[in-house]
Amino acid sequence: MMHQGRNSIAETHERSNTRSIPPTTPPSRQASVSTQLESRALAGDVVKHFLAAGREPSGVLAKLKDRRARALPLKPQETHGKNASQHCLAGRGERSEGRGERSSLSDSQPQRPSPRRRKLLRDPPRGRVTSTVATCVATDAWQEERAEVETSIAGATSTAESPSLGRRDLFALAGAMAGLLATPAWSDEPPSIDNLYVDDELDQACERAIEFLLRNQRATGAITDRGHELALTSLAIMALAAIGTEPAEPTRRGRAMRAALDFVLKPDHQNDSGYFGAYDGSRMYGHGIVTLMLTEMLGMGATPKQNELIHERLERALRLILSSQAVRKERKLEGGWRYSPQSRDSDLSVSIWQLMALRSAKNDQMNVPSEAIDKALDYLRNSFTGRRTASGVGEGGFSYTPGQSRPSFTMTAAGLLAMQVCGQYDAPEVAAAADWLFSHRPKTNERYLFYGLYYYAQGMHQVGGKYADESGRVVSSLLLPRQRSDGSWMSPGGEERNVGLVYSTSLALLSLSVRYHYLPIYQR
Repeated sequence: MMHQGRNSIAETHERSNTRSIPPTTPPSRQASVSTQLESRALAGDVVKHFLAAGREPSGVLAKLKDRRARALPLKPQETHGKNASQHCLAGRGERSEGRGERSSLSDSQPQRPSPRRRKLLRDPPRGRVTSTVATCVATDAWQEERAEVETSIAGATSTAESPSLGRRDLFALAGAMAGLLATPAWSDEPPSIDNLYVDDELDQACERAIEFLLRNQRATGAITDRGHELALTSLAIMALAAIGTEPAEPTRRGRAMRAALDFVLKPDHQNDSGYFGAYDGSRMYGHGIVTLMLTEMLGMGATPKQNELIHERLERALRLILSSQAVRKERKLEGGWRYSPQSRDSDLSVSIWQLMALRSAKNDQMNVPSEAIDKALDYLRNSFTGRRTASGVGEGGFSYTPGQSRPSFTMTAAGLLAMQVCGQYDAPEVAAAADWLFSHRPKTNERYLFYGLYYYAQGMHQVGGKYADESGRVVSSLLLPRQRSDGSWMSPGGEERNVGLVYSTSLALLSLSVRYHYLPIYQR
């Protein structure tokens, strides 16, 4: 099979950010679709306003989240036998009673919403809701809430009470507005689990895994059961962030995340050259993992001081990555990294972590030259195993080092994700790697199963269509039945087993959490 780019898989992947009404939309639904598009545009305008003004929307984000939370529907079985008007006329008290303790976010001991609910607070369904959501939409009460939100937004644009809000929160505001102002009151499509506020087996597995990680937090703040404290704690922090936890949350999980960050940020954990990998022996692997984590947490620290430390440590870590890339190497190895900052050779496994850290930092407007990312992409292409011709590339994947002819599951998945993280969605290597992974389904005896599944789940999810569907089934079937009773996962064997349970559990969480779509580096 020859690949000229993403055209070979385009028919299976719909871009979710379309701005036009499909020509097949029935006339009776066009007004509803137009309303959704208009409100999304309004949300975008508000984000642009605050970005330009450099101001925080004065509590509007919290109010929007609260309004969205109070509109949470009952489970399907609890609305059985009621149509929308009957359910809403029954009164708000009945809806609150159905939700029980989740009826308010303002109690002195607020209830923590599940990952599914947290996702929908930030990323509400696009153009499709279930009948249970519809019961809370087509009413005067809903219109009143909408009016209140609009009034709050208007007030926020005229005040400057607090420092500028991070880009993540601004886009969370846009998502909340899109859900509040654009949710249609009905749908011709059947209910989907993706749009129900009901925890399923995957959600429950993630919850158990998070609890396991917290039980393995030490008094120092480190989250580890073996060595490599910095690298494993950083993986655990990303796993916590992947289900929506933030270090500023006044919850057990938020406090644990804050302590873990404090541990990583201790001054003696980074040497004078900016290197993290010497402290715990994790070498450039660990340095890349820690640096990527810091880029994802930038601006999300629990305190201004913690944010300052994240920025300071991150600047030095990035300089180390850039200087290591510049070490003279053989031509085919240029642009990559290996085990130590002074290495004169490269491999794909180490290089992927540095490349993703650089790309994430550039997304954060850190000082990362585009040439550094371009050189890393060239090294990535040199590790591609498919045959190249004038018309495209043949089926193939990625190998551990350039010149090897046989792709592996782990490296092909890593290469697929890294290419897309760097914006190469239409590259022929992406299409070829996706097809290779689709036809070479991973098995439990993979040499680096958890490491590979992490890249596989994220990379195939970004490709979309049948590839995302297949990887979702594969990851669930390989991980969910193998979760241990304490919430952890253990690698079936090999080198991974020696790294410990925090390692495999963190990677399993990052693999399963693609549905929540929180970490910016993995967002398309």
